[in-house]
Amino acid sequence: MGRNLKALLRQAGFTNIKASASYQCYEPLDLITEYLALRIEASIYLTQVSCFC
Repeated sequence: MGRNLKALLRQAGFTNIKASASYQCYEPLDLITEYLALRIEASIYLTQVSCFC
């Protein structure tokens, strides 16, 4: 999607489009892996809780 976003915006009628890209690098990988795992688990828990309401 990201690579095609500028063309899609142009097709939708947008003008003066400025595109850029960036990335983040996390070291050591075990820190970001643990963080993402905790976020996914929390998201799953919240989804399950909201289904019981």
